[in-house]
Amino acid sequence: MEENRKEIVNTIGEDFSTFGLFKFALPAFFTNVFSQIFKSLDDALFISRYVGPKALAGLNLLSPLVSLQIAFSNLCSLGAATISAKYMGQDKQKDAKQIFSKIIIGTIFVGAAFSLFLNSFTKPILTFLGADEELYPYAIYQIRLVYSIMPIIFINAVFSMYYSTAGKPKMGTICSVVNGTINILLDIVLIPYLHLGTLGAAIATAAGEIAVFFIGISFYTNKKHEIHFVRTEGEIIHPCLACFKYAMPQCVNSISFGVTNFIINKQLLSLIGSNGVAANAIISDVRNILTTGLIGIAASISPVISYRFGERNISKLKDALISTVKIWLLTSLSLVIIGLFVRMPLIKVFMSEDSSIEFYNLALYGLTIEIFSIPFVSACFTASRLFISVGNAKISTFISVLRNLVFRSASLLILPAFFGVNGVWFAIPFGEFISFVMVAIVIYLNRDNYGYGKSGIANYITNY
Repeated sequence: MEENRKEIVNTIGEDFSTFGLFKFALPAFFTNVFSQIFKSLDDALFISRYVGPKALAGLNLLSPLVSLQIAFSNLCSLGAATISAKYMGQDKQKDAKQIFSKIIIGTIFVGAAFSLFLNSFTKPILTFLGADEELYPYAIYQIRLVYSIMPIIFINAVFSMYYSTAGKPKMGTICSVVNGTINILLDIVLIPYLHLGTLGAAIATAAGEIAVFFIGISFYTNKKHEIHFVRTEGEIIHPCLACFKYAMPQCVNSISFGVTNFIINKQLLSLIGSNGVAANAIISDVRNILTTGLIGIAASISPVISYRFGERNISKLKDALISTVKIWLLTSLSLVIIGLFVRMPLIKVFMSEDSSIEFYNLALYGLTIEIFSIPFVSACFTASRLFISVGNAKISTFISVLRNLVFRSASLLILPAFFGVNGVWFAIPFGEFISFVMVAIVIYLNRDNYGYGKSGIANYITNY
């Protein structure tokens, strides 16, 4: 038992250098990138090339629901993983496993409720999102099939988040590759050859999620791993609610991101029609390929920060926070440069022989503008995630609400009124820049609360 405890401490409690912390987080970077690439190939590339822009527009109308799905995934996974990592830093290994096992039970009920709601009110939901008789058939299969297995998808999110906490971040990459490979292989068969269109994409997505679910079950039933299933003791509801509270900022962030997606789709539909929504789908997929790796790094580093906070090690917490800033700066600027070089071939991948030059130019123009928002997007997410890691959900929620519901939404409502379609493309970078300035101010004001300021004072840790 003592040997197992030491192994746990040496995993996320290791004295990481900046390079060592980056190396630890690198599997999560590739996990997210591979996952997004595979998702883009499924949701955008095959549909755009073999079904057409209208089908892609129909799927992209569901982007607010995707954000809602991510919100509930975060609600179930982020807080629980943070609490478990904190317990591990406090040498409470049993409590860490209890939280994991209880949140899985809670996730099943949350996922079932989500599926039931969407399938019960499919028609009014799609109408509200902007689907007319032409776009409705392209969106219906995602809800009927993919959104019917939400308990599995939400549990997969918990499994993925806990791989780093369990000291096995590479497992996330493995699951991502398996999921994506199944997706692509089925897409190739079901869409171009069997001509199943969006139904084929939905089948491929569901099959990948089910495969990853069984991999996770196999991993977490193995008692040799640092986190595994245990028989739950005591009540389940209150521990789950505590996990939800920790994750609420990111949940709010995803919900508010869904609101901005809804506004974007409405603005584009009114200004240039379904082609605008389809172009934005391609822009979003390419942008997410470039940014999602940074989000994975932040999520992977989070358990390390929680561990240091749990053991109240001010100097090591400061080192980890400073290393995180260095990693963010290097990776985000690198991705801007890479994005500018690869944006044209990436856009062309999504185009079919029948795609018009106007459609191509529309997507390329919007993507070129949004690439410059990458450092601001990743900075805001990283800061919000790190405040969750040290138990300050209020600040994280404050950042998320202002960023999405105020700055981004206001930009999307105001700029198009003056600049038309250009206002839609510039709204996101402008809103993210204002959010970045706000985040920088919040970080500066909290320098003496977590010990990363010159004074070395750490009020929230000393009084924890």
